[in-house]
Amino acid sequence: MSVPPPWLVGTVTRLADVLAKLRRRIVPRRFGVIELGTMSWVALSLAAFCELGLPDALAKGTRTPDDLAAHGYGDRDRLFRLLRALAAYDVVKHVGGNRFALAHLGKALIGKDSASPLIRYANTPWHGAAYANLVAGVRENRPGFEIAQGMPMFSYFEKDPSAGAIFDAAMQSLTPLFAPAFAVAYDFSRMRRVVDVGGGTGALLAAVLTRFPNLRGTVFDLPSVVQRVQVTERLDAIEGNILATPPPPADAYIFSHVLHDWDDASCERMLQNVRTAMPEHSRVLVYEIIAPPPNNWWTQDRITDLEMLAMLPGRERTREEFAALFERAGLRLGRIIPTGAPESILEAAVP
Repeated sequence: MSVPPPWLVGTVTRLADVLAKLRRRIVPRRFGVIELGTMSWVALSLAAFCELGLPDALAKGTRTPDDLAAHGYGDRDRLFRLLRALAAYDVVKHVGGNRFALAHLGKALIGKDSASPLIRYANTPWHGAAYANLVAGVRENRPGFEIAQGMPMFSYFEKDPSAGAIFDAAMQSLTPLFAPAFAVAYDFSRMRRVVDVGGGTGALLAAVLTRFPNLRGTVFDLPSVVQRVQVTERLDAIEGNILATPPPPADAYIFSHVLHDWDDASCERMLQNVRTAMPEHSRVLVYEIIAPPPNNWWTQDRITDLEMLAMLPGRERTREEFAALFERAGLRLGRIIPTGAPESILEAAVP
């Protein structure tokens, strides 16, 4: 697994932020804020690019709008205008002769680790409706999604499985960005069994098991989710709802990108259920972004906390907020382990 060292992630993030701020200071202020306010136009156009199947169409070489139109991708003129616009954002590039090819960012939209599912999720009408209700959500202290749809997001996915599948695919597309970093950062060599609470399809756990061949793992998740786990000799799945039932005994319990979806009361209930099941030597490993104190730098929590505001009752939490959650659940925060991803590992144990 090729994972950058934690210091490099922080350095690159800070450098990119400096350059972005410099650009915003160079362009006229009015232009800069209008550009910021119309970023959704580009995002929706990128989603259309994916929905039309254009990344795969351009994956094997250059194509003209006429060629794409002849093969059923859409109207020739509108295809040309869409491609011409996205060439300004390094998604495609114009190579001459009215031909286009995938550019640097466009190549991230093909293959098994394609970011296309996340682009599709972020630009669905029901996702956009949550942000359209952000004003009401801030005033009423509710997720914009619940105002728009009249129900929580996960309840909506039960009602509309196709929307749930889009969400699941988006979350799975993010796994290559953080799973290897988690597996490299934490030492499981002295453990025999680990449970991934809310572990989805088991991709994170599979990365851990690959690195530690003596370890066995269990995904603990809802019945509709565990059906999609690729069970192996060392990886199994158990149905359960962590809000209501304790998981099986293990040496470690992973919560990867779970707690930030939920309010404090729900998080405490989950952690208490784990506390009930865990042996005294066991550890709870929360793998999430730790929000820094207020500052003027861009960090990953800034954008993901906006997502929580719009979609879910949860939030990105500070170190102090995590420590308080653990304490109320009968646990104590110990180490915080940085990784080669924006997320850190918070290790908690029985006091």
